[in-house]
Amino acid sequence: MPFSGLLSHSLHYPLNTRNTISATYTYVAKATSYHVTLTMKLLTGLLV
Repeated sequence: MPFSGLLSHSLHYPLNTRNTISATYTYVAKATSYHVTLTMKLLTGLLV
C-alpha cells in the first residue's frame, strides 16, 4: 500500500486512535517487562 494511501486511511478513522494507543501501550508494557526480566536474570547471574 502506498504511503499516501496509508496516511489517508488512518486520517479517515480517528476512532481507531484509542485502539492504536491501547495496542501500543500493551506492546510497550510487554517489551518493558521482558527487558526488566532479562536485566534481573543478568544481575542475578552476576551476583551469584
